[in-house]
Amino acid sequence: GLTSGTANLLEHPLHFFDATFLYPYPRPLAFLDQIFGLCVLAAPIQLVTGQYILTYNVVWLLTFALSFLGAFLLTRSLTGSAIGGLLAGVLYAFYPLRWHSAGILHVVAMMWIPFALWCLHLWEWRDRLRYFVAFLFFAGLQFLSSGYGGVFLLLAGLLYLCVLMALDRIRFLGLLRNQGLRALLASAIGLLVLAPLIAPTLSNMKQGFALERSLGEGALWSAHP
Repeated sequence: GLTSGTANLLEHPLHFFDATFLYPYPRPLAFLDQIFGLCVLAAPIQLVTGQYILTYNVVWLLTFALSFLGAFLLTRSLTGSAIGGLLAGVLYAFYPLRWHSAGILHVVAMMWIPFALWCLHLWEWRDRLRYFVAFLFFAGLQFLSSGYGGVFLLLAGLLYLCVLMALDRIRFLGLLRNQGLRALLASAIGLLVLAPLIAPTLSNMKQGFALERSLGEGALWSAHP
């Protein structure tokens, strides 16, 4: 998926979801978990090296490095402790699920979650809309890199806002009064930007294309000697 997506992004960006597998279904990349964000990360590496295997391995390693950096920044911002940030970075970058699913790139690509939560915290703390826009940017990257990670981020963000509401309701409601409409407008613009990347998946689902083949389809469309 990463190889096909990166090649399409570099050579035929308007046909990103086309690929040479799952024939004859249209836009086969739309059947996979979202990997557009990973392809964006891979594209400059592929341009420089011209080696898809090397590109894949570098992107895989970057998921660890970025996970460490994001967890470090988030924890240091919350606690003021650089040591705590380093510990959190190590724990988040190397927790067991990453090794259990080490061969599935979009499952280990959870690196944008702490960056998004860090920006959400800065938005609440410093009352500046640019931090909310940064939160939307990293949240979009996460959804486009791993649907699983996007769901985890959504749950974590909602939990964070619920905690803020419980601990300091007056200040949080004031933040919503000051920036609520602009934050909603920014969110709407973000959804419009993401729409072309989400529409093919929704279109395939609407047409009733399943995510698996029956035994008969497998026999019909499999390769023959």
